[in-house]
Amino acid sequence: ETVAAILDVRSAMAASMGLDPDRYRLGTLLADKTSGFVGRNYVFQAIDEFLRNHGNGYFVIEGDPGLGKSAILAEYVRRTGCIAHFNVRAAGINSAKQFLENVCTQLIIDFGLPYPTLPPNAGHDSASLSKLLQEASGRLAFGERLIIAVDALDEVSMVGQPDGANILFLPKTLPDRVYFIVTRRNIELPFVVEAPQTKLDLMSHPSENRKDIEFYLYPSSKRAGILAWMAKQNISAATFVNKLADLSEHNFMYLRYVLAEIEFGGYQDLDIRRLPAGLQGYYEDHWREMGMTAKPLPRVKIRVIYIMCEVRQP
Repeated sequence: ETVAAILDVRSAMAASMGLDPDRYRLGTLLADKTSGFVGRNYVFQAIDEFLRNHGNGYFVIEGDPGLGKSAILAEYVRRTGCIAHFNVRAAGINSAKQFLENVCTQLIIDFGLPYPTLPPNAGHDSASLSKLLQEASGRLAFGERLIIAVDALDEVSMVGQPDGANILFLPKTLPDRVYFIVTRRNIELPFVVEAPQTKLDLMSHPSENRKDIEFYLYPSSKRAGILAWMAKQNISAATFVNKLADLSEHNFMYLRYVLAEIEFGGYQDLDIRRLPAGLQGYYEDHWREMGMTAKPLPRVKIRVIYIMCEVRQP
């Protein structure tokens, strides 16, 4: 409730500054990303340890698609109410300008900084952000921290950013007690900082990920549609959980899709041993269902693929 109140205040204040208040309403996104969230305690413990041991800095969560990076960050924002920006390429929210204007506005609102509107050129480079971070850090009470969560650096468009600039113009140095928690795929990005930096690779914690996957699966095994499917397969909940955990390869996105398919009849006649293995296997299964392996491939489908490759945007 406290976090919801914080988000409502940000939205109202944004409207008073002449900005679109919907951009500062994260309730729906947080609810979607954290639905069914379980575990990941090792990640939150690592974040807490980083905050305790460093006066400022960047905590970077890395991992392949589907491992739950966005869900982890959304859960952290839901728990703490910290300043947040979620890059969502499919929604067209993935530019440095959007990030800078969003975070600068939240800093002004949260810390009562003396700006009736955004500073001129706030969305052009890191100058305004760095200035506002410095001013906000000066208003921190004893023991307080300024934490900014930024999701999906790998989805950011670099169009228009000068060579050598950090992605999203993230500052190289940070004031005392200012921290960024960011998520990204393990790919090369322009991100060079002088502040302390710690990386946590989700793939390097297989046993913890396996436990979290199982915690996620057990409540799902009690859904009516899945219970009916298990009865048809003549398998127990323990077998179901163990097999799906193996097939998932610790990928939550895989489970989100495959569980829905099972629950609503998509795999009604498919033996559990023939379910697709891993997220790539799931997509390959759908690729075949779409008729994309037909020989010769229908010309209309070739045109669709060609257009998608050329456009390179939603």
